[in-house]
Amino acid sequence: MAKWHTIEALRAGGDGHDHAFAKQGPLVSLGREPPQNSTDNPLHDDYSEPVIVRYSIRRVNDIKKLKQYLPQNPWIDHVTTHQNSAIIEENDLPNKIESGIDVLLIEDYNATGLIGDANQVIPELKSIHGDEYDQDSIDNNYLWFMRAVHEAKPKGGRGGSWGLGKLAIPLSSKVRTFFCVTTQENTGKRYLAGQAHLKPHYRFRQRYESTMYYAENEVSKSGNPHSWVPISDAAKIDEFCELFGADRKSTTSGTSLVIPIPRDDVSNLEDIAVCVLANYAVPILKGQLELHISKCAGKLSKIDAGNIKKIIEADKIPWGSQPEKRNGKPNPAWSNKERMLELIALYEAEMVPEGDRVNLQLGQTIPGRAATSQYAEIIPDQDNDVYISARDAFHENKFIHVCGKIAVNKSDGTHSFGEYKLTLRKCLNEDAAEAHYYRDQISLPLVNNRDPVVSGISSLIRVEEGGGNPLAEMLRQSEGPAHLLWDTQEPRLTNYYELGPSTIYFLRDIAKKLVSQFNATESNAEAIWADLFNLGTAGEGKRRGGGGEPVDVERNLRISEDVPGGFSVNPRAGCEDLTGNEYIIRVGYPKTGDKELKKAPDPRHINVHAMTWNGNKNAEIHKDVKAENGDICVDRVRVKILKPIFRIELSGLDDRLKAQAIAHKIGNTGEEE
Repeated sequence: MAKWHTIEALRAGGDGHDHAFAKQGPLVSLGREPPQNSTDNPLHDDYSEPVIVRYSIRRVNDIKKLKQYLPQNPWIDHVTTHQNSAIIEENDLPNKIESGIDVLLIEDYNATGLIGDANQVIPELKSIHGDEYDQDSIDNNYLWFMRAVHEAKPKGGRGGSWGLGKLAIPLSSKVRTFFCVTTQENTGKRYLAGQAHLKPHYRFRQRYESTMYYAENEVSKSGNPHSWVPISDAAKIDEFCELFGADRKSTTSGTSLVIPIPRDDVSNLEDIAVCVLANYAVPILKGQLELHISKCAGKLSKIDAGNIKKIIEADKIPWGSQPEKRNGKPNPAWSNKERMLELIALYEAEMVPEGDRVNLQLGQTIPGRAATSQYAEIIPDQDNDVYISARDAFHENKFIHVCGKIAVNKSDGTHSFGEYKLTLRKCLNEDAAEAHYYRDQISLPLVNNRDPVVSGISSLIRVEEGGGNPLAEMLRQSEGPAHLLWDTQEPRLTNYYELGPSTIYFLRDIAKKLVSQFNATESNAEAIWADLFNLGTAGEGKRRGGGGEPVDVERNLRISEDVPGGFSVNPRAGCEDLTGNEYIIRVGYPKTGDKELKKAPDPRHINVHAMTWNGNKNAEIHKDVKAENGDICVDRVRVKILKPIFRIELSGLDDRLKAQAIAHKIGNTGEEE
């Protein structure tokens, strides 16, 4: 016999671990968590057969049998207590059951099922004096999914950690309930159990814990109500599967989740398809995942690597069903046809043979230093032939393939190197541009809030486990239970890693830095300025206007548009020591007009003195450059270099007007050299 087990509370206490999933909504949770957990446990490690995830809705009308699993006592009685009224969306459950119910099924195939000892209640320690779990406990997915509700698996696989992700399942039910049937690949055993995740509540003045369990009558450990025993009798499991339409009557390994009375948000299978495609397009393209949508018995829609592009191009997906934002925040369940096709194009460009691609290898970051301080050191110099080839290809709207290694610094002082890959291009359709981030098969849509790194630029960053990529493991620790972004404040990141936030910011922004570099205004490329502006100090205007010698544009400075509304100035890689040098930096909007500078301000000037200049301690900024008549030129500054490594920033320019800057060196007497 089987029954629902309620657990009397021995002390006061709350529950609140579902916040991350309640905040993002049931559709996002249900469209992301099951594919993640299934692809994290493939039947074949090489995905020689893709994991299949099937969503379907069934109607259950056999009321007598239905009441065996959803009885008045204790299930309805506890679900409908006053304390649960805020989370239960069915007010008249007895009548609802009497008229039959809908159930949402989520089932996977070519997956291992929930392997491990199904009767293990708590993880075992490796040693009596240690705090690490033994390997059997770590590998026990049944334990982590069906029992360890508020504790994460200590070592995740390709994806998440099971501990909190399972909460997405009951939260998608109006009655916070689900059943699980799993067939284990390694043992061939089948197990059935159910759970209801409620609030701590009272019944006849007795307080009960928040979770109820559907399992065999007897527990395995006397006095421990959490030691419920899953149903393993084949006839009982077959009867359950027959009633609810679960396809788990055979010995085929995998898991079926049965969600009674699904919430309205997840009652439309097309909405679920939109969410899954928006978040798992890359693993589908890689042949790791197939999505099956079964609207009714005998009808099945399949989306796989061979047809995903065709289905999207044929407008068979109702993208408009989801809003772009939810509660004022980017909606992870949203995308559109243009963005999806651009993502597919980015991925397909990665698959082009190495010799036929435009490749750019970045340098390796130095351990123990913030990665975000090393952009100038790892990006090749602009005179580098490979860099020039990539830059030119970028401006021709070609795909650029970037790869590099980044130091992963641990709190114990050790370090290793992790790999990342980036593909980017100028998007032919600006509305299709988005910055996409993937760790293994998991998308992180909120890393950049679904925006492009730069307007009109599409990009795809992938960090893959690949036999032990320490960067992938570090990022997993930063993701939290919902796996929507790399969170720089996540305790598991800050506790185990040094400079973790800098590593995350580096990955988030590396595409932006490259685009800024490709678009950088280098002084040695700005000969046009000799015809537009007077660059010097007092008296130079006459000489320039009179057709004298051309201005010697400084070649040792790198002026890059990597500051919002402005630019930065740094020494170019490999240049001589510039300590002691002084420069005039001029900023202007290119316009026609008198080229000579008789007085300040020039008609084409920008008042950069009123804007924000920032320099580190290695450079001084002076606003004392004068025109011929003695007035201060507010469109330029004088910079003195104090040390070989320096950085100067200006912000406050109008990006729409395409301001430009140029620098030239002056001598100690103020004369141009």
